[in-house]
Parts: sequence; structure tokens; C-alpha cells
Amino acid sequence: MIKNDNKAQMMVLESVLFSITIVISLIFLIQLSPSSTTINSNNINELELIGQNALKAVYNQKVSIESRGVLEILADSSDSILNNPLDKISVCIICNNYQELSNRLNGNIIENNVLYNLYITNASGNIEPVFICSSAGLNELPMTKPVAQANFYVSIDPNHMTIYPNDVYEGENSNIKEYFTEGSTYQIIMRLWKI
Repeated sequence: MIKNDNKAQMMVLESVLFSITIVISLIFLIQLSPSSTTINSNNINELELIGQNALKAVYNQKVSIESRGVLEILADSSDSILNNPLDKISVCIICNNYQELSNRLNGNIIENNVLYNLYITNASGNIEPVFICSSAGLNELPMTKPVAQANFYVSIDPNHMTIYPNDVYEGENSNIKEYFTEGSTYQIIMRLWKI
């Protein structure tokens, strides 16, 4: 009988050691494999970079106010405004032309599998961001996680805002006009996600 007890004890000891070895191996494998948070973090970083580069590319498309077809509105304003070239984002904001801004961002700048919503707020952030456009044009899209956020700042001379009558800002984006009384620096917020 003593021999059977020793044999049973050895089998239990072997099975315990085997179990411990399996658990340690699993822990080691889990630590080696990339976690989903690492993958999500990489996607978010990539999307932020895409957003920053897209906004910078549109911003760098310099356009003078004259070429926007608003020379007749500017005729009554100062000559300094006529000679002051603006970036494309500022021109779209001044002209309340968010469809063109969306078209510029979609035109070979942002990949087809990346969707975005674009918002504007004043630089101090004390006004709730207002939706202005998306990858679908003027319709706000429902966001799916993970969502990255790219921020971009533009400065608009307040004199440029006085050249448009208030009715330009009526409709969905009528509250945009209030931003132009708050100061001249605006934050463009781009929220991006992949499909």
C-alpha cells in the first residue's frame, strides 16, 4: 500500500508542475502578442496624423479674396483686405462655403476608408463646437470607435468678417457668425474614424 501512495503523490506532483508550466507559457505568450489597446492606439495616432496633414494641405491652398468672386462686396471695404491673401480654410469659413471645404478634404487628401466630421469653435474653447461639414458633405455622420481628433487653428482678420451681410450666415450655420465677434483665432476640430 505504501507504494501506491508514493505513486499517487508523484502523479499529483507531475500534474501540478505541468499545470504551472502551462500557465507560465500562456502568460508569456499574452505578453508577447500585441494587445488590442496597442492596435487602437496605433490607429488613433495614424488617424490624427491623417487629419493634421489633411487640414494643413487645405490650409496651404492659398486663395486671395478677389479670386473668390467677392470683389463687388469688397469694393466698399479697405484696400488692405483686397491685397491680403487668405488660406483656403479661412476663405471657406468667411464665405460660409463648407461644401467646398468638404470637397477639398475629400479630393485625394483623405482616404476613402476614413470618415470625418468637422467642427469649429473659438480658440478659447468657451463656445460649444459647431458642426460645419463631414466626409459626406453637409450631413453630420454618426461616429464609430475608435475616434481620433485632429486640431488646427486659423486666424481670420475681423475686418474680413465685416464684408458679408448677416444673411450669409442664416440657416443651419447661423450661429457661426457669433464666433467672429469673439476674436480672430478659431479652432478647427476634425474627428476621424475608419470604416
